[in-house]
Amino acid sequence: MAEEKFDLKELDDLERRIGGKKLDYIRFEFSDLNGLSRGVTVPRKQVPSALKNGVSFFAGALSITPRADLVFIKELVDLHLPNCTYLPSPHTLQLLPWAGKRTNAGKTEDNQRTIGQVLCESAWIAPFRGGGRMEACPRYLLRKQLDRLDKLGYVFKSAFEVEFTAYNKSTNKPVFPGVDAGSTLVFSQFEDYLLTLDENLQQIGIDASSIVVEHGEGQFEFALEPSDGIKSADSLFRAKHAIKEISHQFGYQATFMSKPTKDASPNGLHLNVSLWKKYADGTLKNAFHDAADKHGLSLLHRYWIAGLIKHGKSLCAFYCPTYNCYKRIHKFMAPDKIDWGVDDRTAAFRAKSSSHAATYCENRIPSGASNPYLVVAATIIAGLDGIINRLDVQPARTDRIDPATTATVGKRRDSVKDNVFPYSLSEALDELENDDIMRECLGEEFIRWFVQMKREGEIETLDNLSEEEQWQKERELYFEFI
Repeated sequence: MAEEKFDLKELDDLERRIGGKKLDYIRFEFSDLNGLSRGVTVPRKQVPSALKNGVSFFAGALSITPRADLVFIKELVDLHLPNCTYLPSPHTLQLLPWAGKRTNAGKTEDNQRTIGQVLCESAWIAPFRGGGRMEACPRYLLRKQLDRLDKLGYVFKSAFEVEFTAYNKSTNKPVFPGVDAGSTLVFSQFEDYLLTLDENLQQIGIDASSIVVEHGEGQFEFALEPSDGIKSADSLFRAKHAIKEISHQFGYQATFMSKPTKDASPNGLHLNVSLWKKYADGTLKNAFHDAADKHGLSLLHRYWIAGLIKHGKSLCAFYCPTYNCYKRIHKFMAPDKIDWGVDDRTAAFRAKSSSHAATYCENRIPSGASNPYLVVAATIIAGLDGIINRLDVQPARTDRIDPATTATVGKRRDSVKDNVFPYSLSEALDELENDDIMRECLGEEFIRWFVQMKREGEIETLDNLSEEEQWQKERELYFEFI
């Protein structure tokens, strides 16, 4: 699927908005399969050419592990480990207000460089496959699924709620002790830090609807405002890395790793989704809402949920994509059974409807360690399967939490009989490989790249270690960069 070319007018417009000052450098950034930002920084003199033609960089950067261990993918080996072209995507150029500080300004009056950022997608270098997009590029995969929705007449609206844990870099301990969810006192102690994060996100077009102290030592949550199309995934991709970079300036290490330590509260990522039907007069109607239904849920909303439930096991490969993620799920108040409920905080998929505008499906399974592009792409594939094939949804759960049984949560159950999520990354990858719809929509090449990277880069490294050795190795793999 072609994307319009980057228009250099965007660069002129941005530099005009910042008072006519020229950008000193631009980061050409892309998401690897892990959701980590990688890329090339280009000096101003070369920027116009790079924006027009893209930048050349190692093609294998797309499929390396979180710590950049190389996985020998067939296409890359056959081409002798080639470069590819990272092409800038239109409407993604931004100034990074926190970046570019000079540590020793000397006699220079201005102690800050101007650093820009543009998001990219990877393309093969011609003549290989005609120089087309790489099928394993996460952002490209999401655009293809959004295009399917567009052709069916729907606007995709979504928003993320993301949790992270901040550690003091000098002590390697959480920035505050205790479990003080929602504490305004704790918030006030970190007010400058949290509001600096928010102010910088606002300056790059990312708005938070709320910021809270979460249920863990050093843990916070940013809930982002809903947006259309790919912007939600772009925003979370940018926000996660902005939070990590700005945290360093405060002497903190922010991590989205699912479970940083045995005793840490896990970092989750909730995805809120709705589909809006487009009409000829330009109006939009929330296709997930039905005022005549006692819960306010349309039949299409139920089809969507049915698709998510059908593909729940294979979705887990993207929702919980690291070895460490499986220390988070199957615990109290964390995803366990593949089910849904009406405004039920304990269900995997939570249908909510308080009005026409506020009817959506909350997906509680993803980990903070997941790749937002792959999370959204896979969610659309599953939901569309439910809509296109009009899948019947199982009854919503109605049972209540029994405090007397919470201690048994986490004990392994029969994954088929009890319809629970996978218990390991390896099990989730098996489910993904056996999911024909996912394979068809994401492409055999992407599935092969993703599975090989996960099996060779993570599972084979961690599977045969003792529990203590696993914790240590997981921390090495995920803590700093995830």
